[in-house]
Amino acid sequence: MNIRSGSPYPFKFRENLTHRMIELSAIHTKSATLAYRREFDIGRPEALIINMVGHYGMLMAADIANISSFDKALVARAIQKLIDKRLLKSDVDDSDRRKHNLLLTGAGLKIFEQNQCSGRQRYEAWIDGLSDADLSALDKLITKLTDNAEEEYRREVERGEKRIATKKAQAK
Repeated sequence: MNIRSGSPYPFKFRENLTHRMIELSAIHTKSATLAYRREFDIGRPEALIINMVGHYGMLMAADIANISSFDKALVARAIQKLIDKRLLKSDVDDSDRRKHNLLLTGAGLKIFEQNQCSGRQRYEAWIDGLSDADLSALDKLITKLTDNAEEEYRREVERGEKRIATKKAQAK
């Protein structure tokens, strides 16, 4: 795979690192989703919400949508399913009655704990055959790629803001 060929189209789509990482994530997600259904009778959005509330503690729906990048409507439907199954409860925030704090119930906490065990087993199977050095190198590479992607995102935001400012100035 030569991704630095100098051509305006230096690689095939399936050789694009971004696409390959998305494919890897999708395979992992499909595997985990099958386990969520089999072990807990819940879907991926519900499992992710249980994991997020379990890890972060009390959250609001907006927090979940921001962290997960899920659509707010999807988050709202998944939250309602979890409340209906008595895995999640919603308490009105005393300081702002418009806000609802989400907490795991006892049954939700049990699923969170069980999922941590099965998730760890899936993770161990996923990294099987990789040495500590491989994992360390992979971590460094992912960190560098993330830093580069975040910088490119910042540049893209700046370009967009400049275009908006230019259009506003031209409109005057």
